[in-house]
Amino acid sequence: MVIAFYCQLGAEAFADSMPNQISDESLVGILEAFLAVFSLQNAKRTSQDLFYLANLPPDEAVAGKHMQEIGCEDVRQVVRKTIHALKNPTAQRWKPIFAARNL
Repeated sequence: MVIAFYCQLGAEAFADSMPNQISDESLVGILEAFLAVFSLQNAKRTSQDLFYLANLPPDEAVAGKHMQEIGCEDVRQVVRKTIHALKNPTAQRWKPIFAARNL
């Protein structure tokens, strides 16, 4: 819990005054840590799934679903897509600095 708290503080520390200061590699590490812990549970749906998705970049496949249809596999897919996007950066994209809240 302490490590997750400090990851969140570090990721969001200068979000208002100096956005995008956290490196893509650091965000990948945070997302991989979240995915590792999240994958330990076997539930199809949790009460936190919508919270987790709100801290990640928007995804068209998930946006087209009803809230009741969204589950853990959707969270895993969006995290994997986000990791892939961070490892293969494009010119203009949104950095998921709030992803550390998922830890």
